[in-house]
Amino acid sequence: MRLLSCLSVVLAVLCWTGCKPSGPPVEAQWRFVGGNTLQQQTNAPVLRDILTVKEAAPLYGLLVTNVAEQLWFLTTGETNIPASAVPHGAVIVDTVLSKLSLGQAYRGNGGRRDWAVAIPADAATDALKVAWAKFFAAANPAAVPEIAVSGPWLVAVSDSKRVTPAAVLGQLAKIPAEAGDGLRLELNPEGGPGVALVAQLKDGVVRMNAKLKFTGGEAFPASLPAWQVPRLVRDPLVQFAAVRWPAPLLERLPGLKLITGDSRPSQFFIWGNPSSPTVPEVRVYGAFVGLDPQKRFQEIVNALEPVFNVAESNSVYEGSIKVEPTLPRISLNGLPLLTPPTVLVITNDVAPYLLVGAARPVLSSNRPPAELLQQVERPGVLYYQWEITGETLRNLTALDQVRDMMARQRAFIRSGVLRWVQAVAAKTELNSVTEASITGDREVTVIRKAPVGLTALELAAVARWLGEDAPLDRSRRIGPPAPAPRNR
Repeated sequence: MRLLSCLSVVLAVLCWTGCKPSGPPVEAQWRFVGGNTLQQQTNAPVLRDILTVKEAAPLYGLLVTNVAEQLWFLTTGETNIPASAVPHGAVIVDTVLSKLSLGQAYRGNGGRRDWAVAIPADAATDALKVAWAKFFAAANPAAVPEIAVSGPWLVAVSDSKRVTPAAVLGQLAKIPAEAGDGLRLELNPEGGPGVALVAQLKDGVVRMNAKLKFTGGEAFPASLPAWQVPRLVRDPLVQFAAVRWPAPLLERLPGLKLITGDSRPSQFFIWGNPSSPTVPEVRVYGAFVGLDPQKRFQEIVNALEPVFNVAESNSVYEGSIKVEPTLPRISLNGLPLLTPPTVLVITNDVAPYLLVGAARPVLSSNRPPAELLQQVERPGVLYYQWEITGETLRNLTALDQVRDMMARQRAFIRSGVLRWVQAVAAKTELNSVTEASITGDREVTVIRKAPVGLTALELAAVARWLGEDAPLDRSRRIGPPAPAPRNR
C-alpha cells in the first residue's frame, strides 16, 4: 500500500533540521507528491510494485502511529506523548503522507517546532480539521492552531501567532515543481549541514540529487589521498562502499567511533559477499585505513574484555571473546547459529588496516570488476557506494539482529516486518549507486540512482524503526493508542 511511498519523508524527518529563514526560523521545507500518486505512477515500476505489495498493507497503521509519535516529539521536544493525542496525530500524518503536501517547519525554543502545511482543499475532511486543532492545542496550550481555505488549497498552521495561513501560502506556492518530482526537501540544521534534495522518478528508477553545505569545522582538502582499496575485497560482490577523508562522518556517526576510538582513519571500506546457502553467516566486512591498527586492536581488546566473559553470570553481552595476539585476531564465539564475527589486524596489504567482519573473510582469486574501481577513482569522489539492494538487505537485516542477540534481547523484528523485508528484497535484486563528490570548500553533491530511492542500509533502518521497540517512550500514556486510520 502506501508504506514505502512515505519512507523518504519519514527518514528526512527522523534525521531532521531546516531551510530558508522567513519570519520564524524555517527548519524544513518540502513538497511531497503523496503516496496515492506514487502507487499509481509508471516512471519507477519497482517503487510502484513495492508500494502495492500485500506485505506492506498490515504495516501502514504502525507506520502512521510511529510518525505521529515522532511529530509529537518534534513539536514539543518531549517523548511522553499522551494516549489521547495519538489518534489525532495519526489523522494528520495519514493525510500528509498520502496526499500532495507542501509544508514548512519553524524552529522554536527548547527543541519545540511549529508547522504549516498546505494540501489540496478537496482532500480536507472534518476529521482532519478536528485532529489538527486538538493535536496542536495539546502539544502547546498557548498556541492557536488555525485552518483556512484559499482557492484550491487548505492551509493549516500549528500556531497562528507565529505564522498565518495567508502569509505562509505565498511562500509554499514558490516551491518549484517539475515533471517526475516525488519529493523536494530543504533542511538546514542549526549546526549544519544544510541539505537541498530533489527525488525524481525517471527512466524506471528513483534519481536523487542533493547538495550538502557544511558550516564551520574543517574545509574539504584541495586534493584527496589516493585510494588504498584492500586486496581482500573480492568478487562476487553484492555491495561495496568506499570513503576517503571521513572526518566529517566520524563527527556525526558515533557508531563508527566504537571501532576507530580517538583515531582518525584516512579511508574506510565496506563490502559484502553473497550469503552462503549452507553456512549461517553474514559476509559483510569493514576495513579502516590510516590508523594504527595494532594500537587500536589492543584498545578494542581492553574495551571488550569487561563485557564479554566466559563466566556467563559476569558478562554483559551474550558470547565470549577469544583473543589471539599473535595473529592478531579477536573472535566473538557463542552466538547461536553464527560463524564467529572477527576483528583482525591486516599488515600485508596495500596499507595496514583494521578489519572488522561479521564472519572470517572468504578468499577468492577474483578481483572486483575494473569498471567498479574506475568509478571510485575519479577525481573529487569522496564517497562511492554500489549494491545489489535485495541481497545487501538480507545481509544487513541479519547483521542488525546479531546486535540484539549479543545484548540478550529478543530479536527486534516483527514477523510482519520480516515478511515485508523479504518481499522488498525479492523485488529489488537491482543495482543502486550513490556517489558523493566535493563541489566546493564546504559543499558536497550527492547523486543516487536506486530502484526504490533507498539503499539497503536505509531500508534496514526502517525495518528496525517499525520493529517491536517503540520509537518514543510510551510509559506515561494513560491508555493504549487508538488504531490508525484505515486505508482508503
